[in-house]
Amino acid sequence: MVNVNNGKSFRMPEKQESSDFSNVIPDPSDKSIILWRYIDLAKLIALLNDQKLHFARADVFQDQHEGSITIRMRETLKKQFADKVDLVETISNFRKLVKESTFVSCWCMEPESEAMWKLYSGDNHGVAITVAYQDIKASCSVHRLLIGPVKYIDYQKEGFPQDNVLYPFFHKRQEFAYQREVRIVKWCSDQMPIGIKATNHEPTEEEKREHEAELKHGKKLKLERGPGISLEFDIERLVRDIVVHPYAPEWYFKVVKFVVESFAPIMAGKVRWSSMRTEPLY
Repeated sequence: MVNVNNGKSFRMPEKQESSDFSNVIPDPSDKSIILWRYIDLAKLIALLNDQKLHFARADVFQDQHEGSITIRMRETLKKQFADKVDLVETISNFRKLVKESTFVSCWCMEPESEAMWKLYSGDNHGVAITVAYQDIKASCSVHRLLIGPVKYIDYQKEGFPQDNVLYPFFHKRQEFAYQREVRIVKWCSDQMPIGIKATNHEPTEEEKREHEAELKHGKKLKLERGPGISLEFDIERLVRDIVVHPYAPEWYFKVVKFVVESFAPIMAGKVRWSSMRTEPLY
């Protein structure tokens, strides 16, 4: 139960049968598939030095539809709560709070993508790290993370179950399908204040004080975490390759090699050129 506004408590509508995450967001048919994460040199240095993976807060992404539902789902809610008009808006406010406390790490399924190189390293100076889906999934339980491929759907006509607050972060509009994205998601629910319990009497002063303390605690955590969090990441075990941009100059490859040798010498042998960097044959 979570407070949404005016001190009211709210619980997401429940269905008689709850959906199963693995059915709604199934693993790839081939769990050995390789995932790519395209980053700049500064982020590579941070990864090697801290040995932590960065997760961006969902509400800082450029796509404003992150964490949103579809038109069809909205209409379903309106019909379901036709006699409780305010509740639909309350649910909407609740989802926005979830968005502010959800952190995402984005990856792309193989094969290597020139479009992704352009999107994340338009200046031809960038790298990519690769991992196996099955390896990174095995490590997700440590931090209570969810992982799965993004589903690309028509937000005008389609929908997904509404009984899991994290489903919206595993769905995107079909226009983004070229990204072939896999996401690792962390929901920091401790940022969301617990509502005052609904009773047949007015909340006591003690209950009000406890609620105010929870509100302050949640705001403090959000401020401390800022636009992103970093979680421990076993780079030596999980990272398979550190791939240099196919169109980067020779000196840039040497810089990347030097950086890896300086921060993680044991991984120096994993640095390689992109397989796209080949001479054409005629």
